[in-house]
Amino acid sequence: MKIEAYGLSDIGLERETNQDAFVSDIQSNIFIVADGIAGSQHGEVASALACKTIHADLKKNQKAPHPEDALEAAILHANQNILNQAKANHSLWGMATTVCVLWIQNETAYLTHAGDSRIYYYQSPHLWQLTEDHTVAEQHNKLGLSLETVDPSDKNKITKYLGSEELLSIEIEKKVLSPNESYLICTDGLSSQLASGEISKILNLKKTDVVCDTLVKQANARGGIDNVTTVFINIL
Repeated sequence: MKIEAYGLSDIGLERETNQDAFVSDIQSNIFIVADGIAGSQHGEVASALACKTIHADLKKNQKAPHPEDALEAAILHANQNILNQAKANHSLWGMATTVCVLWIQNETAYLTHAGDSRIYYYQSPHLWQLTEDHTVAEQHNKLGLSLETVDPSDKNKITKYLGSEELLSIEIEKKVLSPNESYLICTDGLSSQLASGEISKILNLKKTDVVCDTLVKQANARGGIDNVTTVFINIL
């Protein structure tokens, strides 16, 4: 089984900094996307630290007998590193980030996330969202609650993230890999601008660098209101 992958990040057209970070490590089959949360101080520091910590931990555990445990430990380590750095430098206090991780071990993909960055599964011509947005709006929808009483500015508020002092619950999904399938990891700078059908058509281009470049260009064509980051993985 062969794996191809490519990642691309763009500042967009309206932001002064890029608070996204990503890892596309084809040698170790580690793929990560993180998005510094808007409104928090130095989100770019949090997202970069999350990627660095998780990447390093997973590389050390390539032959871990229990990949789920290794992945959970890496996420919790990243969360603690973000908190520790914020405590050591008060100007960083409150920094936070979303995260999505796809780690391939023994032809099985292990996936986890926190926040509203997403992992999609694609098998032409169908696209499935594998992750659930950790937002106030999604939480209300899941519980069948009305959003009428929620302040519009709070609807997209992130309810689960790295940089949290609360005990994080880590959910990990396993998928046995098959040929001719693909995975897309992206920040909300993409998913908020393009509908699923539009994303699906672009993923059908298949070539990893072309897909990422086209997704970013299309997000910017819609106004580029946010940073946009994509990592596209083909299983051949």
